[in-house]
Amino acid sequence: MKKLTYIFGIVALGLAVASCDDFNAAPTFDDANAFVEVGTASISVSEDCGEITIPVTLASLKGIEENVSYATVDGTAKAGTDFELVDGTATLKFNADNRTQNIKIKIINRPGEYTGDLKFTVELKSAGSVNLGMNKTCEIYITDNDHPLASILGSYTATDMSYGKAAQTWTCNITKDPDDVTVVHIDALINFCAGSQKFDMTGSVSEDLKTITVAAGQKATSYDTTPTDFFMLITWEDGIYYYVDSEIVLTQVEPGVWTCPDNIGFISCESKKLYTNTIDRGPLTLVKK
Repeated sequence: MKKLTYIFGIVALGLAVASCDDFNAAPTFDDANAFVEVGTASISVSEDCGEITIPVTLASLKGIEENVSYATVDGTAKAGTDFELVDGTATLKFNADNRTQNIKIKIINRPGEYTGDLKFTVELKSAGSVNLGMNKTCEIYITDNDHPLASILGSYTATDMSYGKAAQTWTCNITKDPDDVTVVHIDALINFCAGSQKFDMTGSVSEDLKTITVAAGQKATSYDTTPTDFFMLITWEDGIYYYVDSEIVLTQVEPGVWTCPDNIGFISCESKKLYTNTIDRGPLTLVKK
């Protein structure tokens, strides 16, 4: 009886070891699991970029020989008008020596014609004997270079002319509005905003592109430490009086150079207290980089 028990113990131990080996075995991958997918989910280009390439990879152990078809899907950008395939067959050919191929697309430039920013999609359609991977589409975004406010948009060096204090210099960016071509966004009218919080203020551009009018009273993002306390754009006088119903006007004195005589600041909506680094600053100058 003891001998029989011993034999059962040896068998059980063997099964346990075998089971453990199965558990620790490395996962296997064979070409039944081969798949193809695009290498990037999105690409942003300017309308004058010429030709773009979208990498597509077929993942397999041995290097399967297979043809993969693809297609474009119109969005605001239209095939034949805003872009066209370089290879009209819309087919990629893979083998052991060519595991990554590129979809090539020509972006059609229309200089002098404002179309707004455009987008379209490229998608893998059929992969033959292999699987389509998780990433089978790529969004293409085309930036229009002919925005009516192109001469204004960009990065600026901002400098204030101090009253009794050293002048400060920082970077200020003027960006376009996605929907309104008469509106811009300015991220740092005063040094208090630069490089920290998102204090984008909206400004209206005059028809002659000579002035940008920013309404005071606009609210900006709050500090993380006080998420309920928003900041309000203001004009002030002598560090005491603030005006939320006034306007801040930037005037272009020469191409790429803007000045503003107003005293600009932000006020905490909850505390109604002017922060020390927003007061006693003088007129503002912006010079395009």
